[in-house]
Amino acid sequence: LNLKHLNLLPKNSTVDHKILIKHNLLPKEAENHPVKILGDGELKHPVKVALPTSKSAAAKIKKAGGKVALPPTKKPVKKTPAKRDKPAKK
Repeated sequence: LNLKHLNLLPKNSTVDHKILIKHNLLPKEAENHPVKILGDGELKHPVKVALPTSKSAAAKIKKAGGKVALPPTKKPVKKTPAKRDKPAKK
């Protein structure tokens, strides 16, 4: 969900699944699905976000006077398998 949509919520709201469904920003079926706040747009009033956020969204929420209850999530890093040393030939 993009940050700009949080402007539709009341000032100082706690942003979670319930309030997003109540204000028709998420369908009721999304109640048990993961939601992440992304940084597209500007936030015009403070809110407290209790959902995962991108780094840019977290910075904009704080700039607007709001709070982020969860740390910003990082993109998953692809792990490459460790190279194993081959046994020495005899």
